[in-house]
Amino acid sequence: MNYVTPGLMAMMGMNIAMAVGSGVNEDFKKGVMDRFRRCRSPGPPS
Repeated sequence: MNYVTPGLMAMMGMNIAMAVGSGVNEDFKKGVMDRFRRCRSPGPPS
């Protein structure tokens, strides 16, 4: 058990880091501002 728990924690950390890295990579491929345009609530047309 002393070897299993740190190994699982490390694997979870790597999976989270890979998910964040691929999300950032996708943002830079599409253009970073597209993410912020999608997240804003629709306002009155200007």
